[in-house]
Amino acid sequence: MILCLVLLCSSIWGQPPQTTSNRQAEAAKIVEQMHGISMRLRGTVSSNGQPIPEEVQKHEILRQLARLGKDAMPALILALSDADVQTRQNAAITLDWLASGLWDSRADKVDIRAAIAALTKALADVDANVRGYAANVFVKVGPDAKMAVPALIKLLQDPWEGARLSSCAALRQIGPDAQDALPALRATALNDVSGDVRRCAEAAITFVQKK
Repeated sequence: MILCLVLLCSSIWGQPPQTTSNRQAEAAKIVEQMHGISMRLRGTVSSNGQPIPEEVQKHEILRQLARLGKDAMPALILALSDADVQTRQNAAITLDWLASGLWDSRADKVDIRAAIAALTKALADVDANVRGYAANVFVKVGPDAKMAVPALIKLLQDPWEGARLSSCAALRQIGPDAQDALPALRATALNDVSGDVRRCAEAAITFVQKK
């Protein structure tokens, strides 16, 4: 009788939900699929109307990681410190897509705040793209990225213009909690060799000074 009830419940309810550890293990396997590709997205369909397999694969990776949500964070955090530079770049790019939800018009934003500490460390990566991509994630995180302000201030002196732009944009979105960055932003607004960076710094100052 008990066995019959167990079988009946199994048929009604299906398989038990995945545990957190299982979902995190699944995320780790999905992240491994990024090896050898760049997670920067293009259109999934070519000019002749045919699907582009690699682009379809990237979207599927993002879809699966978005489904796993917070349980995808440990794998992406680990990837941010991988020895392979492409893996680190992909981790930051993916966190940016997940945080914004802009990779698909139907996608929801994913809470990536668990990765803030790892992303802050990535702001000092030896690779300029990793530094810039990591800073760009903080544009989506906003005030919750307050702990990254000291590292973002340092990034304002980065040799790569893209990283400096991303730093200004991130500090702008952090807003009044980035008060400590005002002296560096003012110096950047006056002295940066890039007009785009100077203008972005000026915009950041306006938002950071708001009460």
